[in-house]
Amino acid sequence: MLKDAAPAAKYLRDYRPPAFLVDSADLYFDLREQGTRVRASLEIRRHPGASDPDLRLDGEGLELVFIELDGHPLDEAAYETDDSGLWVRAVPDRFVLTTEVRIKPEENTALEGLYRSGGIFCTQCEAEGFRHITYYVDRPDV
Repeated sequence: MLKDAAPAAKYLRDYRPPAFLVDSADLYFDLREQGTRVRASLEIRRHPGASDPDLRLDGEGLELVFIELDGHPLDEAAYETDDSGLWVRAVPDRFVLTTEVRIKPEENTALEGLYRSGGIFCTQCEAEGFRHITYYVDRPDV
């Protein structure tokens, strides 16, 4: 079950450009009554001037099924997940990251991301709801 949305103040003074940019996102949804799978293939490049060696993507309420970088499955030592997202260590400047996650729209009471209402699948992704669907740089400015 997803956490209820709690507003948090965000200030311009705290803004930093994202370390990575997503040039393309291909999504595949396997919608189910119980448990939905979402496969995302992201073309990612390092932001000019950024030096972060690791990729950080937002994600909440996701169960990672598989992860690949440029078509090669990643060893568990190459990435880490927690309740707030995914970290992929030592990524190249340009790459394609493919992930598949399992989510539970039928249990989503936060009404962010993908959820079911009256038997209908619905989405709400503004301003940071996409992180409830798949791992992504989920910020209002991206």
